Amino acid sequence: MLSTITKASFLHHKSPNSSLASYGRVDHLVHRSCHGRRRDARTNKSNIVALERTHPSTRHAESSPPKDKTATGLISVDAFTRRHLIAGCACGCVSLIARPAAATAGLEAIFPSYGSITAAAMENGMSYYESQIEARKQALFGMLDPGIEDVLELGLGTGPNLKYYPKGISVVGVEPNAYMNQYALEKAEACGVNLQIRRGFGENLPLEDASVDAVVGTLVMCSVSDPAMVLSEVVRVLRPGGQYIFIDHVAADPGTALLFQQRLLYGLQQFVGGGCHLTRRTGDLIQSAAQPAHQVSNKGPERLFADVKMEKFELDGDNLWLIAPHVAGVATRA
Repeated sequence: MLSTITKASFLHHKSPNSSLASYGRVDHLVHRSCHGRRRDARTNKSNIVALERTHPSTRHAESSPPKDKTATGLISVDAFTRRHLIAGCACGCVSLIARPAAATAGLEAIFPSYGSITAAAMENGMSYYESQIEARKQALFGMLDPGIEDVLELGLGTGPNLKYYPKGISVVGVEPNAYMNQYALEKAEACGVNLQIRRGFGENLPLEDASVDAVVGTLVMCSVSDPAMVLSEVVRVLRPGGQYIFIDHVAADPGTALLFQQRLLYGLQQFVGGGCHLTRRTGDLIQSAAQPAHQVSNKGPERLFADVKMEKFELDGDNLWLIAPHVAGVATRA
């Protein structure tokens, strides 16, 4: 999943306005609280960890830019405070010495415990973000077709989405950071989800063709190395008519002060955020994948999705300003 220490550092108090009108099924959603006591995952026979080595192409993470509370949802010139300017410029200077391409590998070489630290940060530092995005997650998971049996979750991380699945469902979680597994297994046991974890990357998913009914990815596309290839892989493993549920932070609108800051912070965020990109336009990529003549990669089909329902929105809260712009929706496999 989405694993970034920086992201966790941006998340704190406050609550956002989450308009769910576009989803239409919110009134029928029931929140399930699945936080149980810590237990040894080895005693849970329904939860299996199968770590499989695949191409070390990339790792999944989650984080992206935000906006302000103006009519457009962006940081306006008036709202662009001295604090924002100083923070952006300072971090931008630091980013000049960061080498994004080798960011994660470099940190792991220097700090062998980087993976475990990242996992702990994701488990303990994302609660504020999750509280702000919870209503939209409930709405999206409520749009899963009834009767689905097999689900793939990209970038499973510590398992923050497991509480939204129906009890008894089978979920395969693909996660490159093995230190995340214990947290996810504990949540799966508490929520009654049959979880299998496989080590892998979105560009080369360790699953057979047409093997799952749905794919879920939240705060993942920001950190993969090849988003187009990941979309192609999502379609490959989905059965015809299967659903791809996604939530991701994205780049601010062109010409805004926030986009300027995201660009300043780009290198630093990749270095400390596990390869997270602040300026990706994931929503545009997914929508373009539904165009008849679109081809995502050399090995991908011409048209990936038959239909895409997507909402652009912005998270509230002073501590979410850098990753406020988001997209969320459901894409149906062609």
